[in-house]
Amino acid sequence: MYKFLRYVLIATVLLLAYVAGLVIYLVPYAWLVALGIVAFMLYRKQPHYTAHGTAKWAEPEDLEGMIDE
Repeated sequence: MYKFLRYVLIATVLLLAYVAGLVIYLVPYAWLVALGIVAFMLYRKQPHYTAHGTAKWAEPEDLEGMIDE
């Protein structure tokens, strides 16, 4: 079932790319809209994650029940 769904996903992405190319080819100046969307996606600020360094060394109390003694 996994392989079948993977092939369906690949076919869907290829079909979407084909339809997007067809719309850009058939609709005058549709490439400007596509270019604008790409520019917006590139210009958009990426989220800045600040969770680095929040780990700590475990204390003996943290390990109770986790180790066999």
